[in-house]
Amino acid sequence: MKTMWIVGGLALGAIGMAVGGLRPVPQPTEDNTITVTAEVRGIRATESFDIFFLLKDMDGVNYYINRGVEQGLDPEALRAYLVGKEVRLTYVDHKSLLDPGGRARHLVAVSCGDSLIFAQ
Repeated sequence: MKTMWIVGGLALGAIGMAVGGLRPVPQPTEDNTITVTAEVRGIRATESFDIFFLLKDMDGVNYYINRGVEQGLDPEALRAYLVGKEVRLTYVDHKSLLDPGGRARHLVAVSCGDSLIFAQ
């Protein structure tokens, strides 16, 4: 009986952690966003229509526009315009159990020079 209570408690704890870790990315505010500046080495789109920015000296960190292609962004045009240029990327500082290292960065704004390329 005691074992059943322990197993049940562990299961409920695991479910609680999973639900908490799967929360959506919050709405961006001044308090929960961070802006970085980097040179674009490449841009690629995924089968799930996300657009990833490959940045100089930032290997292992994934900056992406969620469903960017569905939002009307053209990866080829972005690549032609941004590769080799310095951009400002603003992302939501968000932790998730699916990304414990914080390496997936959900972009809410992308700009290059005086041009705003994307804003959520």
